[in-house]
Amino acid sequence: MVFFLLSTIYIYFFSLEYVYKVRIQMKLFNLICIFLTIICSSCTTEVGMKAVENIDIKKLKGTWEVDCAFRNDVLTQTLDKLYFNFEENELHHNLGGKHQTAFFKLRGCKLHVDDTQYPAVYDTKLINDSILELHTMIRNSNFNIVFKKAL
Repeated sequence: MVFFLLSTIYIYFFSLEYVYKVRIQMKLFNLICIFLTIICSSCTTEVGMKAVENIDIKKLKGTWEVDCAFRNDVLTQTLDKLYFNFEENELHHNLGGKHQTAFFKLRGCKLHVDDTQYPAVYDTKLINDSILELHTMIRNSNFNIVFKKAL
């Protein structure tokens, strides 16, 4: 009887110790998950990239050719031959298949194109010396377009 009582007490304390260890491990795991969620949600673009706040016209100038494009998050080839050529306040492009010229204005990270046939507002997601990533709506579809700087 004493042996049974001692073994029961031992198992009880051992199981409590185990439960407390598991609880502490779960709390630690939850804290790590919360910390990673906060860090990941604070990122607005690729890891190591800052969100575009203002577009530098010097970086924008020149000819940009489509590298890839996504319509509603699905890769599309309808814009494969597209190019944008930016000058002071003019945009030369081939949307619609033929060369056209439009005026544009920069407002923060947004590019407002005043085109009679294809007016649009492009949200700049990324711009550096070789890559330009734009987002816009065309005919109720979301488009993400990644351009490479033409050599």
